[in-house]
Amino acid sequence: MKKSVLMLAAALPFMFAACGSEDPEENFNLETTALEIDYEKTANIETSVNGCTFTSDNEFIATVDKDGKVTANHVGEANITVAYNGESATCKVTVKPTLMAYTMPVIDWSLNLSQVEDQVKVNFPALVKDSKSTNNELGYYTPTEGKQDYPMYVYEFENNLLKTSILLISGAMDKTNSIDEWLLQYYADLGETTYGMLYGNAANALDASVLVELQYDEENDEYNAAWVENKGSKTVRGGMIIDRTYIEKGREFARKMKNN
Repeated sequence: MKKSVLMLAAALPFMFAACGSEDPEENFNLETTALEIDYEKTANIETSVNGCTFTSDNEFIATVDKDGKVTANHVGEANITVAYNGESATCKVTVKPTLMAYTMPVIDWSLNLSQVEDQVKVNFPALVKDSKSTNNELGYYTPTEGKQDYPMYVYEFENNLLKTSILLISGAMDKTNSIDEWLLQYYADLGETTYGMLYGNAANALDASVLVELQYDEENDEYNAAWVENKGSKTVRGGMIIDRTYIEKGREFARKMKNN
């Protein structure tokens, strides 16, 4: 009996130590490292543990809630950081367009005329440069040489750098494909009118790197979308500071080309 009591006393410290120890921590593992989501759709980021925090590095493109549900706001890419107990991992989110009736023109403002031409050959193999636009300021592309078919792409340069990109589409095409909805996949709406100023790559016009103006020409039954770099001379319209210089120049040039 005495021997049994001594053995029990010796075991007690180990029993208490076992009872008092914490349960092993769960291993954090990000099960969703990449997501492709259609515009305006949602998807969930899966993890091996609960209680993670989720943060988007570009909420213009995609937002995420506390449970890891991602909402696709605009076409583009964003990174969602998932953190847990001092560890973190990243899920790359790609938002895809659902309306693809038109192709975005070249809008890289660092490119010169020859570089834009090279990109046009790759992105628009069916287009040819119109013989009227042979100088170093303009690039005018149509599907058929000598014919102003739709869609048309017009590029304007200043000091041999791209300043304005224009897409012209017939009203008949837009009745089927809706250019304003197509544009809103990529750019934020100012909320003024259906056909007005849009801005992209930022949550507000002041921080936007590119501005888009969509106009409808009732006389010629065509839509004119003009992309410009958000720099240079600025004026105020509707409470927003916007760059009007190259938009107006681009629209004037497009009208002249249409009338030739």
